[in-house]
Amino acid sequence: MPFVCLIDTAGIQEYIYARNELRSIADASGYLKKLTEPGGLFREVVERHGVSVIFAAGGNIALRAETKAPLQAVCKEISRELIVAGKGLEIVAAIESYEEKRLAEGYLKALALLEQRKLTQTRNVPFTFPGLSGESDSPTPRKSKHKSGYILPTQTDAQLIMRCSGEESDLMAVVSMDGIGMGKKLQSWMQGVLHEDARFESEFKLWSEYIQKRWDAAWERAVDELEAAFPSPYFLLAHQTLPERELKLWWDDEGNPYLPCRKIYQGGDDLTFLCDARIALGFTRNLIGHLEAPQHGEEATHIPEIFHRLSVSAGIVFVNAHFPFRRAVRMAEAIQKRAKKVAVEESDTDPKSRMDWWLNRTGALERPDVGALATKSSLRPAALEDWDQFESEELTGAWRAFAESRNKLKALGEAAQDGAEAVQEFLALRGVPDPENPKATVRTLDFLPRVSSKTGFDNNRETVLVDITELFDIHFPLPQSATEEVAA
Repeated sequence: MPFVCLIDTAGIQEYIYARNELRSIADASGYLKKLTEPGGLFREVVERHGVSVIFAAGGNIALRAETKAPLQAVCKEISRELIVAGKGLEIVAAIESYEEKRLAEGYLKALALLEQRKLTQTRNVPFTFPGLSGESDSPTPRKSKHKSGYILPTQTDAQLIMRCSGEESDLMAVVSMDGIGMGKKLQSWMQGVLHEDARFESEFKLWSEYIQKRWDAAWERAVDELEAAFPSPYFLLAHQTLPERELKLWWDDEGNPYLPCRKIYQGGDDLTFLCDARIALGFTRNLIGHLEAPQHGEEATHIPEIFHRLSVSAGIVFVNAHFPFRRAVRMAEAIQKRAKKVAVEESDTDPKSRMDWWLNRTGALERPDVGALATKSSLRPAALEDWDQFESEELTGAWRAFAESRNKLKALGEAAQDGAEAVQEFLALRGVPDPENPKATVRTLDFLPRVSSKTGFDNNRETVLVDITELFDIHFPLPQSATEEVAA
């Protein structure tokens, strides 16, 4: 009777974020990626024992063999090699038998067992609080470069944070992204291949490679756009609405610019990266757009149709550059999961991509409950089409109106937190600066199409004024891709 084996690497979070230095984090992430690549530890052990690989990616591998013994040997050898390496990584494994032409059923049984074991697996990895150890495994500093020649940052407090018209800022953004509904799609697809082992293996392998390539390609396209937004030789990006504001990249002694973002970890459709706070929302929005874009070419035609449409959730936390990095990642993940939950609640059959964020200026170690946030009455633009309108109309209107009156905008935002009546009273007493006539004021909020121009709130007593106030000096608009099609 044949057997299927699933192996999942455990201790990944502890391993990657054991140190707070970007180069160490990137090295750890690279080591994990190589485990399942050709020539990596998992692949070498598998080849020695002659078992078949169904798929391998992101520290996970699925295997098949005609007997149980070689699969057990593979698990033992990989486990032993990880212990000898002393990196604190472990594996969780599940082996299940299956009947001929029922590989999909065997896989599902093994998956259920694996998830059960992951919940009960003891962890022997010591916890290291990020930020207390800044040493790198590398004896001497080295510069890693993107394919274009831009240098990848190794620090969060200098190279990552861009210079902005002399303004002081040390905010960075940590972003967590994940596909929505991928597990459900896999379950649905498997029901159609329950009795077709050869099709299961071939399509599963193609899909696992395809999803990794799709995320890699989307990341590269978004980075290419980001680089193009800072033309050399000055690496300068002017604000689209506020002419006095501009961003400048840092560069080394040879004139090589530091890319203001860096990928931290990617496993399948799970991605974590960090970037300068002022480009975080624009870069994330562009990245989601590339992920959603229809895929063409011969490779895509061999992927089951159910996997062609891709939607994602993104969580962004803004923190200072010295904030414990691993804790920031956990916060971003929590925000991302909340965005995913809302997306699924809105449409379980066809969830749309969503992004959410939290500006953690105070350095809080836990995000407050939703009910305690000022955003509880917010029309926060989480869906992409809402964000596009927010950036192009509402936020742009505020930039124009309050370019010389930031204090008045702050007062308007404080009034919004007290409700529609407070906003109406504010407008009656102080008004909004008229962009066409700086000495005059107007008594309406005509640049807010989704809400009442007299109160700033909609019929559900929600407003975008809180978000406008929050992002006015943080968000820096980035050019969007010319092709914004969404997969049908």
